[in-house]
Amino acid sequence: MKKKGQLQAQIFVYVITLIVITLVLIYGYKAIQGFMGRSDEVNFVQFKVDFTNSIESQSHEFRSVAQSRLLLPKGFTELIVIDLDYNSVSALSELEANYPLVYDSWDSGVERNVFIIGKNKFESFYAGNIYFDDASRHYMHLTAPDRVVTLKLTGRGGKTEVEQWT
Repeated sequence: MKKKGQLQAQIFVYVITLIVITLVLIYGYKAIQGFMGRSDEVNFVQFKVDFTNSIESQSHEFRSVAQSRLLLPKGFTELIVIDLDYNSVSALSELEANYPLVYDSWDSGVERNVFIIGKNKFESFYAGNIYFDDASRHYMHLTAPDRVVTLKLTGRGGKTEVEQWT
């Protein structure tokens, strides 16, 4: 009789152990997923800070040129930068046709001039006073499959001219 009770107690211990291990694994998996989600948020914030700092620091200089190499956050492959001071609808018709969210943001007067786009992802922010010297171009679109963008930033005294570094 004593052995039967011990066997039942061992089975009970094994079942409880299995339940505890399963719960720990589920909790660990959810925690790792949460960390990965936060990692994406941190990457976006880091990109935003780096981009904004590059624009702001260069805007105080005049004719000073700097190269800024930035890594787009994971999942993003396109960068669009617009000049918020420019107000001609006809010049931005290409933007309206290809990137209606960006155009709508500009057209409605929202103070956001940097847009990053990925598959099913879209983020925007204001990075400072951005300027384009070319009268025919009032926005810049870059595609970066490797997520790396290299920009030429020229200080214009209160504004920063942005171009692709070639």
